[in-house]
Amino acid sequence: MKNILASTIAGALLVGTSFAATTTYTDRATYEAAADAQTVEDFETLSGTTTFTGPWVGPSGLIVSTETNNMFSVGPGQSTNPTQGIGSNNPPTDSMTLDLGGDFFSFGLDIFQNNGGGGQTGTDQDYIITVFDDGAQVGQWTATVASNGGSFFGAINMLAFDMINISNRSLFEVVDNVSWGNGSVAPVPVPGALPLMLAGLGALGVAKRKKKSA
Repeated sequence: MKNILASTIAGALLVGTSFAATTTYTDRATYEAAADAQTVEDFETLSGTTTFTGPWVGPSGLIVSTETNNMFSVGPGQSTNPTQGIGSNNPPTDSMTLDLGGDFFSFGLDIFQNNGGGGQTGTDQDYIITVFDDGAQVGQWTATVASNGGSFFGAINMLAFDMINISNRSLFEVVDNVSWGNGSVAPVPVPGALPLMLAGLGALGVAKRKKKSA
């Protein structure tokens, strides 16, 4: 009976403390005000627009790769990116992976469309962004990327992650100004925990009464 009580209370406590929803951002200034201790990779050690074989290791320690590691440096203006960036190359079905080299709670990056040769589609396009920790998925979002200018996407996740994957599967991925760091989401109490605990205690009382009557 003690085990039942302990399990009930543990379950109530587990439900009683949960994490607030992950916060996402489409404005860099707002994101940077919420996420502290940021490391930034701006890819300025790359030069111009040229293909190369990845993975690419930046001075910040960021490792960028794709499934085939057929990649290219993206010169300013090539995919409407104003400064030097990095992109995935053929095939367009490849996704891009950013290995951060450690556990973090927040990231932000500029994403640009590339429909081949830096071309734009003329419409907003969805890119799937997934974060992993030790190979396990711990978060996923859809970033809407504007044509002819790109978009910023940032997130503060409730769970730590060490790797970011960016995928469109029909367009090339181009990113710039990747930042990552702290900014964990604070736990928020859930009022529904108290009824769960009371229900468990009630079940315990019923079990005791049955034992006495037996």
